[in-house]
Amino acid sequence: MNCFPAVDRVWVQVTYELLRRYRVPLWLRSDEALQAVIEALARGVYAMSGKEPFSAVLPYLMLGLSRLPVLRNIFRLAPNQQKVYAFLCNDFALDRCVSQ
Repeated sequence: MNCFPAVDRVWVQVTYELLRRYRVPLWLRSDEALQAVIEALARGVYAMSGKEPFSAVLPYLMLGLSRLPVLRNIFRLAPNQQKVYAFLCNDFALDRCVSQ
C-alpha cells in the first residue's frame, strides 16, 4: 500500500513538512507502509540537500540497523567523511559497542 502517489517514481517529494502537515505517523497503521514513507523521506532529504550525508542520518536510523549499509555507503561516497564511514563499519553487536 502506497499512501503517497508515485513516491517510488519521485513525483512527490516526501519531506518533514509533508509528514508533519498530514500527521502521517498518527494515522498510518501499517508498519511496512510507515517504513516505506520513511525510506522515501530519507532518499528525498538526501537528494534535496545536495547529497549532504548528515541530512539522511535521522531517517535511516529510524529504520534500524537493517539500513546501516545504506547509511555506510552514503558516508563512503562523501568527501572528507572517512572517519564517520570507519565508525559505521564497526560491528555494533559486539559487547564493546553495547552500553551497559
